[in-house]
Amino acid sequence: MSQLSMESLSIVARQLPQLFAIILVLILGSSHAKAGAIGGDNRHPIDQYALSHSMSPDEARKKFGASGRIMCPFGEASAFLIFKSNIVVTARHVLFPEASMGGYAGQMSITRCGFEVSDGKGSKWHKVDVRSFLYPDAKQRSLTDRFDWVVMRLSEPVTEFEPYHMPSKPVSAGDKIIMATIRQDNFLPDDWNERILSDCRIRAIDNIDGVAASGIRTDCS
Repeated sequence: MSQLSMESLSIVARQLPQLFAIILVLILGSSHAKAGAIGGDNRHPIDQYALSHSMSPDEARKKFGASGRIMCPFGEASAFLIFKSNIVVTARHVLFPEASMGGYAGQMSITRCGFEVSDGKGSKWHKVDVRSFLYPDAKQRSLTDRFDWVVMRLSEPVTEFEPYHMPSKPVSAGDKIIMATIRQDNFLPDDWNERILSDCRIRAIDNIDGVAASGIRTDCS
């Protein structure tokens, strides 16, 4: 891996945990859980969300095009293009499940993964450089601990959509955020080209294992 690529991955990794604390609420698009949600379910298919926010569907899909799908052997989930056009972040348990977590399939050597982006009409796959995985050495204990992230490099940059920007300042309780995932189980339309969006807020900033701002609580559905 080039020095520039390694530096880019390291920049993203240094801002995780808090960056991924935000992204974590957007992940697991295929295994949505409502536990802990405050208020009603306000998730919407992207076309409906666009209409309620004075955007065209095409504008919304361009704005949230960095929310895509990662697929590796035995796992798939929401993943996000961030910081640069060839850097993707997702949940670590999607790639490396722990025995203490549900659906454990055993540790495996990953030889291939793809990252899919979609304009709503079709999609394009981008090859992941499986040598580039960067994640904490510590054992992951649950789906909500501060070690549940992995960042990686694509073999070629995504040209169809712009990556999400890194946060310019730490988040605070009360800040508005937007949940943007791939399709979700039991939520129509059941289409891998679909994106599900929801407006929500950060309710609290958590310190996990004594690490400041290493987790957040939200009211996202």
